[in-house]
Amino acid sequence: MVLGSAYLWAADRRSARGPGRQDFGFVDSMLIGGSQILALLLPGFSRSGASISTGILLGIDRVRATRLSFLFSIPALTGAGLYELKDASASGSFGPLALGIVVAFAVSFASIAWLLRFVGTHSFSAFIWYRSVFAGALVIALITGAVAA
Repeated sequence: MVLGSAYLWAADRRSARGPGRQDFGFVDSMLIGGSQILALLLPGFSRSGASISTGILLGIDRVRATRLSFLFSIPALTGAGLYELKDASASGSFGPLALGIVVAFAVSFASIAWLLRFVGTHSFSAFIWYRSVFAGALVIALITGAVAA
């Protein structure tokens, strides 16, 4: 979490220097998409945080980098949904699955719309602080033995 917060902080500092560029190419897309592996390698490093931060560090506008991050999530979410579909078809529970898909789509759409508006007018400092405080609390809990590693 600490590394993710530092990476997000570096991106936030970069975006504070002025408006980012509006265009990006194949290499930018590959670097942004590839940065998502940080979420697999480093506990507490989010996929979206890695891709948004990488986009901003490459000089892309904050809102455009956020939108691109969510576009990159479509294949993973579709794959996860198709994987769950085989379990639903075995149990014959298509009704609850269909309802879940509709509700998840509506909530996701509203959440992404809100986040894009927020990112367009605010820095990432609130996210950086909450991640840093949570990481500090986790370290303390590990040191005191309140939580096992």
